[in-house]
Amino acid sequence: MSGPDREQDPKQSMPSEAVRPGTLTWFVCLYAATGLRARLHALFSFRHACEMAVYRVQEPDIARIKLAWWREEIERYGKGHAVHPVCKALLDEHGEPLLDPATMARVVDAAQMDLAKTRYRQPDDLLSYCRLGGGSLLSLQAEILHGKAFAVDHQDALLNIGSWIRLIELLRDLRVNLAVGQLYLPLQWLDESGLTIADFDSDHPQPAAVAITRLLGQLTRAQIAEHTDSVAAGKLSAHPSAAANLAIHRRMFDKMHGSDYQDVFLGKTALSAFEMMRVSWRAARRAARQD
Repeated sequence: MSGPDREQDPKQSMPSEAVRPGTLTWFVCLYAATGLRARLHALFSFRHACEMAVYRVQEPDIARIKLAWWREEIERYGKGHAVHPVCKALLDEHGEPLLDPATMARVVDAAQMDLAKTRYRQPDDLLSYCRLGGGSLLSLQAEILHGKAFAVDHQDALLNIGSWIRLIELLRDLRVNLAVGQLYLPLQWLDESGLTIADFDSDHPQPAAVAITRLLGQLTRAQIAEHTDSVAAGKLSAHPSAAANLAIHRRMFDKMHGSDYQDVFLGKTALSAFEMMRVSWRAARRAARQD
């Protein structure tokens, strides 16, 4: 398969805020076969619902209630009694869950940490959060594309690969997160530099703020270097959809690194739809040739 499956799926033709045409998630879904595409769509909708409970609900108590509801829904899902359309779409023809409920619950755990505006003292603390959120999400994608056995056998590797994906997203969204009071930088770095959160919310940051952003970039690059060539990464990226996901994130990171992270402060971190199309198509084509 050198391009996206052209067979139409009614669920995928419907508009979705989680998988809007031209977005990263849309391209990830695009290179999956129709049935798998619908499941990826549902997974991204689940993650989006958790994120929106954090970022679009002004009352923290209401947000906590929404996340608590999703925990209850995951319990129902694990028993085959899901009520939300997203979770129903992740049941098989016998009403059994296709995904691991415990891994889904960890996505909610990460959203709970976002809601609490958790601060991370050391780089390892930030990496643990990235494994929880980004790693769990990637593990669920792997279950959809490669099956539960693959996700279980390569659990730790998938968590590590997902952690660098999440680090890239944190770099991309640094200014956006700061605007809502979210700080995803080790406090140790801020203490050593004497900087405050406000020092990062500027189009023209002082050199010390750029230096700390470089440290986050170095942490991301180290994670990529350590975990990209693993057996799990090779098998995961053999699927065109997963290959597209990894390639788009790598391109996003290379673009930020190439600007010496100035694009992070200028809000120019997003890739255009055309560039994502080009990068994802090439990656999916390579994966198809290896299949």
